[in-house]
Amino acid sequence: MTTDKVTFNGKEYKTRDVRLEEYKVTVKVAEEALDGLLFDEEKGYSSREAELLDELIYCFVPDELMDAPDEAVAEYIYEKVF
Repeated sequence: MTTDKVTFNGKEYKTRDVRLEEYKVTVKVAEEALDGLLFDEEKGYSSREAELLDELIYCFVPDELMDAPDEAVAEYIYEKVF
């Protein structure tokens, strides 16, 4: 497992790629702390940069899962998304 970082509004947030074996795809996830900064249900995207960044991220996961094994993150995605 390797984590990367993205910078948004001057702050760094963790991202990582996770393999979903059941679907034979690799997806990018980011920490949940970033989710609310990119999109607001009433106002939409906070900026064009936010929209572009959001398009790269498949799913936001709880911050504590960012350092968990791929299997744990994949299980979270299966439960929340599928």
